[in-house]
Amino acid sequence: MSDDSWDAETLRLGTLYTWAQLEAEGPLPDRAAVDFEFVGTDEAQPMPFTMWLRMRGLTAEGDATALRATTEEMDLSAEAIADLEGELAEGAKGYGFAPDGWGFAG
Repeated sequence: MSDDSWDAETLRLGTLYTWAQLEAEGPLPDRAAVDFEFVGTDEAQPMPFTMWLRMRGLTAEGDATALRATTEEMDLSAEAIADLEGELAEGAKGYGFAPDGWGFAG
């Protein structure tokens, strides 16, 4: 996904749809760490983006092509994930990254 190929509402609707699909497959955990994936654009600045994520309490690893940010264990819901993904995606724009999905184990 390029930096300009997404918008907040489409991102949110995609998360709500994915959550509904996962719920239909079976019970989901109440809490888990969530991984948010980002892809770099030509303007990617991985070090400043990593620092920005860490200042928000996430761990982050990756490079200019792809970066993963992981939360501490959090309460899971479609709304919680969508809200945080939207916040992180907006921040990612300023560092040349675009959202590329999320996931959790549990």
